[in-house]
Amino acid sequence: MLRAGLWQEALHAVYDADTHSIRQAWRFDENHAWYVAGDVWYRQGDYASARRAFLRALDVRPDDLDALTALANCYSELGEPDRAEQTLRNALQHDPGNADLIYNLGNALFDQGKFEQAIGEYVLVADLESEVGELAKRNIIVANERMS
Repeated sequence: MLRAGLWQEALHAVYDADTHSIRQAWRFDENHAWYVAGDVWYRQGDYASARRAFLRALDVRPDDLDALTALANCYSELGEPDRAEQTLRNALQHDPGNADLIYNLGNALFDQGKFEQAIGEYVLVADLESEVGELAKRNIIVANERMS
């Protein structure tokens, strides 16, 4: 349903708004069901509800990198880059070489005005021949400008 853009239908399929819980049929995979609910709310711009859903997904499976990344994105959208940083550092404990996580950690540091630390993260992925590498190179330049 999500791939087809049927967000409300997907949300209704997994989440019972009356009880604020996952429907019985999806409790066998509660982590995924909470992730789906969070994804829908995130796409709708309801970052507070999305944050709650991703936290519930992580209650079930604390090492879920997708939920950790999504939670960090919620914190960023909610203007809490320090919490995004904490969440990304937690995610990196599970996957230390993940370029996307490293880049996003740089962004969380950048958003806090910690430009030197942000550059330190961006440098780790700037040599990659990928979109992340290109974005990191650009952000290094911007961070250096901000420090001047």
